[in-house]
Amino acid sequence: MQNRAMTFFCVAVGRAGFHAALTIAMLLAGRGVDGVLEAGVIAAVVQAAILSVIQIRETGIAFSSPVAKQSLVYSLPIMASGLMAFTLNGLDRWVLAEVSTLEDVAQFGVAAKFGLAVVLLLQPFGMWWMPKRFDVLYDVNGRERAARFTCYGIVAVMLIAVFVAFAAPIIIGLMLPGTYQWRRPLRCF
Repeated sequence: MQNRAMTFFCVAVGRAGFHAALTIAMLLAGRGVDGVLEAGVIAAVVQAAILSVIQIRETGIAFSSPVAKQSLVYSLPIMASGLMAFTLNGLDRWVLAEVSTLEDVAQFGVAAKFGLAVVLLLQPFGMWWMPKRFDVLYDVNGRERAARFTCYGIVAVMLIAVFVAFAAPIIIGLMLPGTYQWRRPLRCF
């Protein structure tokens, strides 16, 4: 919102790197699944602290009822959808853990990360197209051009999904232990 893309990038990538390093450290220390969860919490708290310091340094701390009301109207739907996404993202693993083995939960977690890779690889197109779509739509031949660019996006999604589907088993085979390999026969029907 303040054209601070580099700050956002550094904090987001820094959190991911810190989270990965902390996860490895926790696993090497023998903390297991608890350590992985603790690493996620610690990384989130450190990121929140860094962002809070940046925000307070730039704007200070003050309260304004009109601004608070406007912010709540804007942010409540975003916060609610984030909480729902968080619940749905973790709930499936809890249910799977109750009816399956820890190895199956781990395989599911790795598969979910590759699903997230599709979204991340499509992000540059979305970041380019989303703010531009209405300008294109209301321009000369806007409907046709908007439809064409939307079709380009759909083709990009399909190509990225196919690429990830073929690359995932190779990456899993190269980077993860043999326990992550899918050994059950695939059944189509």
